Amino acid sequence: MNNSELLNRSTIAMISLAGTFFATSLPAQPSALSELVAHRAVYDVKLSDASDRSGIRGMSGRIVYEIVGSACEGFAVKFRFVTRIETGKRSIVTDQRTTTFEDSKGENFRFLTRSYVNDQFEKEVRGSAKRTDSGMEVVLKKPEGRDVKLGNAIFMTEHIARVIEKAKIGETFFTADVFDGSDDGDELMSTTTIIGKQSLDSPEGIKPLNNMPNWPVSISYFSLKDEKRGESLPVYQVSFDLFENGISGNLTMKYADYSLAGKLIKLEILPTASCAE
Repeated sequence: MNNSELLNRSTIAMISLAGTFFATSLPAQPSALSELVAHRAVYDVKLSDASDRSGIRGMSGRIVYEIVGSACEGFAVKFRFVTRIETGKRSIVTDQRTTTFEDSKGENFRFLTRSYVNDQFEKEVRGSAKRTDSGMEVVLKKPEGRDVKLGNAIFMTEHIARVIEKAKIGETFFTADVFDGSDDGDELMSTTTIIGKQSLDSPEGIKPLNNMPNWPVSISYFSLKDEKRGESLPVYQVSFDLFENGISGNLTMKYADYSLAGKLIKLEILPTASCAE
């Protein structure tokens, strides 16, 4: 497994989903957008399982996720995921830093990801995407300038808001094609989300989430480049407790050859911008 594979497989959509929704047009914005709170969450991550084929003998790390903004002005997200990977022969430290901005209408999206291995810069992906009636138009600036036309999809903050909407009315199944600018920034992912029964449980020691409704959510991500899309296995799967204000609790990330467990250890509620009259 090379360095690029390790970085790409360490990407999650956080925390980026009975009815089915397909993002084939420009739907009305979900009401749950107005309930999302600005916050900074820190997760400790450790290896929970790995196959011999993975070559991984140990892995630990930390995720810091921050979202600010509002349903009126849009949402800015900062995401950093640092991991130490032990292969038995060497130790590799990967560091992925992502910033995104999604406008309030869910029509425009900017993204920047910088990746490092053992403190050495490895890759930068920078660009923007615009959602139109005919599909997604992506303008990539780095690693090389090019324009990409993709199918209809939604962005990640709207995706999470739609999951919350579905959960609140008791729906348990949701599908959508999404764009988050990850990897090379030129691909949509097809998602299938299973939503479990509502709970009032919260992670130990995280007081802001006490007695807040939440749902166990499992999101599977599939590559749209796979010709056997309906029969293929997911590229990765993320399971977590999704709270009604958009905060993700403890989580599990499953890849083809290994799985990671993330524990929410710190949560800070940040000022949420108010909508001007």
